[in-house]
Amino acid sequence: CESIKDLSGNSMCDSTVVISSQNENIQDEDMSFGEINGTINYTGNKQIIVEAVNLDNDLVYKLFLDNDKFLFDKLTPGNYNIWAFEHLNKVTMNYFSGRLEPLEFAAKYVEYNKSVAVRANWKNTINMEIK
Repeated sequence: CESIKDLSGNSMCDSTVVISSQNENIQDEDMSFGEINGTINYTGNKQIIVEAVNLDNDLVYKLFLDNDKFLFDKLTPGNYNIWAFEHLNKVTMNYFSGRLEPLEFAAKYVEYNKSVAVRANWKNTINMEIK
C-alpha cells in the first residue's frame, strides 16, 4: 500500500479494490431445466395424479391435477413418459390396480401416446383425456 496524505495531513493507504461481478459458483438454476404442461379432460369426481417418468435415469415426478391443468416446470433434460390416473390408493400416490376380495376396480388412467423430449429452457404442452 502506498501512503498518501489527505487534505488534513493524515496518512492514508492508497490501494485499488477490485470487485468481480462474476461468481463462478452461482448459476441460474432455471437455465438447466425444461417444462411439460398441459390439460387432462376428466369427468369423474376423483383427484387425478399426473406422473412424469424420465426414461434416461428413471426419475419420477408426481403432482396432483389442478383444475384440469398440470405443470412440471423443473424437469431435468431427457425423454419422458407422461401418464395420469385416478387417486384411489389410500396409502400412497401410486396407481391402484384393484383387488378381488372385496372387489374394487382399478383406477382409470391415460398414457400420453409417445415420449416427450425435454431440453433446457424448452416448454412442451400436451393434452390427454381419461375415459
